[in-house]
Amino acid sequence: PQQFVDTANHDYCTRGSSEVTEIVEGESSRHGLLSELKVTRLKSLSPKAQYLYRKALYFRKRAAAATKSNIRLKRRLIESKKLTKSEMFQKIVGSMAKIQSRFFLCQLQNSKKKSRGRRFSLEDKVLALALFKQCGSGYRLLSKIFALPSRKTIMKLLNRIPVRPGICEPIFDILKVEVKQFKNPLDKYCVLIFDEMSLKSAFQWNMFDASVEGFEDFGYKRTNRIANHVQVFMLRGIRRKWKQPVAYHFVNGATKYPDIMNIVKSIISKCNEIGLCVMATICDQGTNNEAAIRELIDTTKQNYLRNGVTLEENIFEVENRKVVPIFDPPHLIKGMRNNFLKHNVVFKKDGQKYEAKWEHIIQAYKMDPYLGSLRTMPKLTEKHVNPNNFNKMKVAYCTQVLSRTVAVSLNLMAFSGTTVYTEDGALTLDKEAVQTAKFIEFMDNLFDSVNGSLLSNPLKPLKEPIGDSSKHFLKKYYPQYDLKKSENSLFIPPTVKNFIKTIDNFKVLYSLLKDVGFDKISPRRFNQDPLENFFGQIRQRGMRYTNPTCAAFTPLYKSLLVKDLTSSHSLGASCEDDESEILVTLQRFVSQGLPEDEEETCRIEFNLSA
Repeated sequence: PQQFVDTANHDYCTRGSSEVTEIVEGESSRHGLLSELKVTRLKSLSPKAQYLYRKALYFRKRAAAATKSNIRLKRRLIESKKLTKSEMFQKIVGSMAKIQSRFFLCQLQNSKKKSRGRRFSLEDKVLALALFKQCGSGYRLLSKIFALPSRKTIMKLLNRIPVRPGICEPIFDILKVEVKQFKNPLDKYCVLIFDEMSLKSAFQWNMFDASVEGFEDFGYKRTNRIANHVQVFMLRGIRRKWKQPVAYHFVNGATKYPDIMNIVKSIISKCNEIGLCVMATICDQGTNNEAAIRELIDTTKQNYLRNGVTLEENIFEVENRKVVPIFDPPHLIKGMRNNFLKHNVVFKKDGQKYEAKWEHIIQAYKMDPYLGSLRTMPKLTEKHVNPNNFNKMKVAYCTQVLSRTVAVSLNLMAFSGTTVYTEDGALTLDKEAVQTAKFIEFMDNLFDSVNGSLLSNPLKPLKEPIGDSSKHFLKKYYPQYDLKKSENSLFIPPTVKNFIKTIDNFKVLYSLLKDVGFDKISPRRFNQDPLENFFGQIRQRGMRYTNPTCAAFTPLYKSLLVKDLTSSHSLGASCEDDESEILVTLQRFVSQGLPEDEEETCRIEFNLSA
């Protein structure tokens, strides 16, 4: 039988298409094979020869069918090449975006094939994964309309990514290659951001790792404590707008400060190895974060004292490189507002003592609708003046109260002594509200000074970048005030102390960056917004992921490495869109670990479609 198959293949390879057609038609006759055996009847053969005859006839028919199929595919390939080279096709594909043209070509290739006969490139699978993670039910609907990879296919792709709790070594391996491709040497300077997110306590068996997920896992150690939080570490570029999650771990409660210290030092050491320079760390005001930063600073100062040198700045060193710790400015401003809600503020300005009260803001808010047809404080709502625990988390509610608009309105109402008549009776703002207006103006200027961008703003000059020629707020003033806890006692809350440290360290940071070539810096690049948006993307996956489990967090962490395919900013988020790109994408991550033959296939498919 193999002889007939080889003969058919040889005839197909060596003869023209017309000759092949004649062979195929001749082979349909069953008597041709008997004549070659020099017999005229099948009964003339022995039972064993009859069995071999039927087998030979079967393989001869299969060879003929394969020959027809090859001819048909060859014709389709020629027609496809003609189509792709046509002017109309090039015009249609050229008018599309890259991702749209890739999807269009994928549909042309797989639309008429059965589900098991479809073939998808790596780009197609990554796009399908992004759609699936955005909405599972929506992806099932799209799968009925378009030719898309099955759920099993894209989940296999996700499970092949070697991401585990702890520091992700493969990410640093790819980052090393990316860093070498930076055109500007200032692009390698970055900051390290870390924060925690609450999880739901649950256990699940992971068949790929043969382990139970749901316990504390730091990568380098595991405990028998049940995890209910995850802490994520992310790098963010100072000059170039890039970001990259590099580590995470599951923990019970807040991460202990010794663990934070070890992980921070390990990540900075890894960055030094691949060519990145971490200039600062950014975190919130958690007691564990404060303790870790304080211990790192104390250890550095002790090392300086051993060498007979006194370190004045509140910074620390890792492998002889200075790192400036900064507390997240949005968290600081929210902390100031939260203390102001409970206590009056006693502060000093230009050597004079003032006292601000939150009740003045409430009184002005009640009077505002009755002052005329246009409100002087149009953005203020009940959520601003009487915020609940959820509203206290939103930065916009805080900054819109502590704004110049509110300060001007309070000052005008207090000076004019205007009386309005409301449903509750006559209302007149106290003259002391002028002091509250001064405090609000001070806080507005203070937040502008740590939230400036590279763009100049004539209306708000304090939001300009920090530079030698800028008349920056940080160079002149310090927040010197206390919060009044009772009539006879004053205290300085931790938020005020941390704000002072942050302002001082902004000066130190600019000095260090100036030495390496920066002429100005944008304070807005030094906050936790990228990490907050990262958490927001996880929570927006639906009710199931508002408080995900450890087993659910890891696949979402992997899928968010998809670049520019999902929304980078969730609606109603408590922070602004950071507009930064993921440096190591899922596509780059997966292709790095593909076998050579499969990686070559993906590249060839992409080049043909391109």
